Amino acid sequence: MVDKKIRAFREFRGYSQIQLAELSDINVGTIRKYELGIRNPKSDQLEK
Repeated sequence: MVDKKIRAFREFRGYSQIQLAELSDINVGTIRKYELGIRNPKSDQLEK
């Protein structure tokens, strides 16, 4: 569920995964894993 929300937020803002990674200071590979549901973000990561 969180994976779909992260992707929807990113797409709504018009960001690529790379742009979101740069803006949030989170590795792009981690962003991909969040969106694929492979990994779940901790609360501090969600705030970014």
